[in-house]
Amino acid sequence: MVVIGNMGGRLKSGRYIDYPGYGLPGHRTTANMYMTLLHLAGAPRETFGMPDATLKDINQHGPLDELLA
Repeated sequence: MVVIGNMGGRLKSGRYIDYPGYGLPGHRTTANMYMTLLHLAGAPRETFGMPDATLKDINQHGPLDELLA
């Protein structure tokens, strides 16, 4: 996913982040990215859509904190 811009300085930009593969420790979902964008738009959410039941040990809640400035 490519994000252009920094939401007025609220989003860390200018870097490449590579998350671990599916089911590996540290894996994050596309829903986490959507929650990040909602958070930046002023509509924070802790969940988005239906969690993946096979990722029960993976954090599927909240925004991607490493992207927030």
